[in-house]
Parts: sequence; structure tokens; C-alpha cells
Amino acid sequence: MLFTTTTFLVFFLWDIAYGADKTVDLSWTVPTLNSDGSPLTDLMGYRLYSGPTADGPWGNPIDIGIPTTAYTWTAPEGTDGVIYFTLTAYDDAGNESERSNVVSDDVDNVAPGIPPGLKVFRLAPGEGVVIVLPGGG
Repeated sequence: MLFTTTTFLVFFLWDIAYGADKTVDLSWTVPTLNSDGSPLTDLMGYRLYSGPTADGPWGNPIDIGIPTTAYTWTAPEGTDGVIYFTLTAYDDAGNESERSNVVSDDVDNVAPGIPPGLKVFRLAPGEGVVIVLPGGG
């Protein structure tokens, strides 16, 4: 028995919207054709891959169902630096497309250090409390 698989011919147009430093908003265009040029009628979803370089290695994908064409990726705690993304589409038979173009964003999800030197100075009785931070803050 001969088995064949069909991958999609997928053209994604990506936009990145820069939200809070801990999230990346991604969007794309729905593919309409299979790789053989026939109409795509059985699209089941997308898989979003992320990684530390434009060439991977790509981590486990996030499965994104349809009909969505956007996703907000949230950086894991401690993520810092440039993160790269690519997307595939898959059909109801499990056939997965080639990866889309690669996009990236600089994610800052590392909290600053604890501010040192917090002091309380009392003024004359009845004048309140002043909090002084190093650096004139």
C-alpha cells in the first residue's frame, strides 16, 4: 500500500505587536491552499514554535486551534533576551506544513534587583516621614 502525505503551501504574513515586556502578540494570514495548489478545506490548527536562535532549536510547539489568526505568547519567568518564533499549519489528517518565516522579539522578563539603602528619616515632631532612595528617587 502506498501512502502519501500533503503538506500545505503556507504564506504567513506576520505582525508583531509589542505589549508588555512579558508578552509577544503574533498574528498571521490563514493559508488557503495545499502544497499541490488544491484548495485547503481541512485546516485544523497551527503550531507555534519558539527558540533562542533563528535556526532553532525549537521547543515543544504550542497548539493553537482555528479559527484564530493571532496569539499572545507569554514569556516564562526568567526569560530574557531575543526569542524567535515560527508557525506551522496542520490538517485533520495530522499533516503539518513547512515552517513559516521566522520573527523575533526582545523579551525582558527578569525583575530588577532589590533596591538597596532604603532609609527612613524622621523630621521634627508633627512634620511627617520622608523616605529617601539612593539616586535621588
